[in-house]
This record gives sequence, C-alpha cells and structure tokens, in this order.
Amino acid sequence: MNPAASTPARATSHPGAFARLAAFLSGHRCPGCATPCVGWICADCEHRLNRPRLRCVGCALPLTAALAAAATADESQAADTGMPAAAPQDASRQAPHTPPQPAAMRCGRCLSEPPPVAASYAAFDYAEPGDRLVQALKFKQRTALAAPLAALLADALPGDQAAFAASSAAEPAHFDRILPIPLSPSRERSRGYNQSWELVRRLPPTLGPACWQTLTRTRDTASQMALPLTERERNVRGAFAVQREAAGLHLLLVDDVMTTGATLFEAARVLRKAGAASVTALALARTP
Repeated sequence: MNPAASTPARATSHPGAFARLAAFLSGHRCPGCATPCVGWICADCEHRLNRPRLRCVGCALPLTAALAAAATADESQAADTGMPAAAPQDASRQAPHTPPQPAAMRCGRCLSEPPPVAASYAAFDYAEPGDRLVQALKFKQRTALAAPLAALLADALPGDQAAFAASSAAEPAHFDRILPIPLSPSRERSRGYNQSWELVRRLPPTLGPACWQTLTRTRDTASQMALPLTERERNVRGAFAVQREAAGLHLLLVDDVMTTGATLFEAARVLRKAGAASVTALALARTP
C-alpha cells in the first residue's frame, strides 16, 4: 500500500479533533457552555437553541401536543356552536404580510383572555444555554453577541416573515417600526446600553425601520424576575409613554426576556391606546 495515498484519509478522518484544536488555539469559549469552539457558539448549544418549539401565538409559552389538541377542540366547538373563536384584538388590522394566527395555537388563557398583541414570538426558552447567552449580553457587556442573537430573533418570526427578512426583495417592510422595550434613563446609564436596542438595530432592515424614540420609560421599576407573579403587572403599570406619533402603525416590539408577558403587554397597551393599528411582541427568550 502506498503510504502517501493514505495520508488524505487520515487528515480528514477526525474533523472534530481538528475543530477542537482550532478552538483551543483561538482561545474562544462558547458563551453558552464555556466549551472551546470556533464559531460564536458550539455546535451542541446551537443545536439546542435551534430545536423546534411549538408555542402559543398569544403569549409564546411552549405548547405540548396535548395542549395544542385541546385548543383545536375548543376552536372546533366554537365553530359548531356558532360562536367565534378567540382572536387577537383588532385581528383584521394585523401587520402587513402577517398571516392570521390560528386559535389552535393558543393556550387556554390566551383563548379566554386575549392579550393586547397581534401575536407573540420567542427565539428560545430562558433555560440553558439560552439563559447564559442573554445574561452575557445583558450583564457582561458582551454586545458582540447581539448580531447572531438578532439573527435568531428574525428566525423566530413565522416562516414567510423570516424568509422575507433574509431576502433583499424591494417590497414593503413587514412593520412600520421596530421598537425596543426601553430602560429607565438611570438603568441605561448604569449599564451603558439597552440590550433590547442592541438586538433591534441588528435585525434585518427588510423587517422595518428600527426606532428607539417612539416608546419611553417614565420611571424606574424593580426587576421583574425579583417579583412574585402577582406583583409583576402592578410593577410596570404606567411605566411607559408614547413620545412619537404611532397612530395607524403596525409595530414590532422587542425585548430580551419574556417572563410572564407583563412588560411587553403593558407597553403594547400604551401603544394601542396611542392609536397603533397592531403590536406584535418578539422576545429573545421565553421563561417556560
């Protein structure tokens, strides 16, 4: 056997080993699990983040197959009795290119008490490794993560919107404006940036123009994660104000974490009261 002929086979027989060696030499570690890696995250964390998840389109909570089947039954019963199935407020004026959201994809609470948004979407669960990525962006000055995380945000939108965002087609934008959940001035000064704005300004421009001036925070609030469930709505009530005309607009509202929906929903209520035609909520991570 010619030894030279076998050399290429040996060189390509362990691609994982070469990737690990390259990662070790680069000194880069995955922000999700601290494993040495070449890309922005390791292959295992990327796989876990991209795992398909059936979610309620009202609040973005994960849905089991059983819950989805129960919601389908509720919709069928509504059709049999002649009663309309629950729908998002002002569903006839959803954002351009946004398909009607089926009631079968809504949890029981959103069927009985529709939230003030046309729909809610989330890129991944607030659990390992996603929680570590959010914390790195939010608390550790890792703003370089905003670009790849914004790509995951865009992919969390329905299929037609995600494909449109990745295209360069000269068509009308999906949304009239894309807004971040604002921080209070004192908290933004302390942190040095608004993590939601870092995500918004890196979303594909085909989704719509990024705008940080429309919504403002009128007062500082306690961290939602530090509060019991019953206190979260009260904590953010009256914490937002609209400072730029929003009447008749279809808006995409972005936050880094959606815990109960209290913050996004309160901001959406304020925007709707200001005349916004629709508000769609988009979160990087959803607490399951």
